[in-house]
Amino acid sequence: MYYDIKVIENDSIALRKYMESNEFDYKRTLVLEKNPGNIKLPVIIDSLFNPKSNVKISDYKNDKILIDVESSENGFLFLSEIFYPSWKAFIDGKETEIFRTDFSLRSIYLEKGNHKIEFRYSSDVYRVGKTVSLIILPFTLISLIYFGLRLRKKENEITEK
Repeated sequence: MYYDIKVIENDSIALRKYMESNEFDYKRTLVLEKNPGNIKLPVIIDSLFNPKSNVKISDYKNDKILIDVESSENGFLFLSEIFYPSWKAFIDGKETEIFRTDFSLRSIYLEKGNHKIEFRYSSDVYRVGKTVSLIILPFTLISLIYFGLRLRKKENEITEK
């Protein structure tokens, strides 16, 4: 969980410069490429300020990640996973926005409390490809069986002669 952000919109050069500078503390601050809008983060006055949080990944698959989060303050759940638009995020069953973070990774905004988070991969291209493959699969199997039986029949005819 992170409780401090810096927003650098639409300027990859400024983003890179900031992330390469001594000002950037990757252990405390996330860099977002889009303004998250009306959010409330705790005011960090003291560098020792460290809200309590507990993050547990309960299931991790290629197309789905389930995470249980408990946080004493509003903040950002950061995943060192590549940002890709086909991923969807849900907080307690409600879809939420995923922010491109630290140039190529992802995070979501969470209000304090206990939450069940789900990241789900949902690509139209993948779904179409899967559907086409499932439609073609029976024809492929029938063709393999047909040509296999035909080949076996020819082999039997040759051995009988």
